[in-house]
Amino acid sequence: MWLCGAAQFGVNIGWVFVITLLPSYLNTVHNAPLEKRGEMQSVVLITGCCGMILGGIVTDSLWRKLGPRQGVRFPSE
Repeated sequence: MWLCGAAQFGVNIGWVFVITLLPSYLNTVHNAPLEKRGEMQSVVLITGCCGMILGGIVTDSLWRKLGPRQGVRFPSE
């Protein structure tokens, strides 16, 4: 349960950065125009969505290969 809570905390920190600070960071530091900022922020969000889908596919394949107990367990060895 602690590991799930820590993972959720890490995901939410990243989400807060993408939604609130990334547009102003791109404007202030890189002086990116509004259209480019939107494109850059979209790339970040689309990459995250693809990572979630790929993570599900990898987890399913590990579950089939290693079994239901070891296939989804956090690697501890």
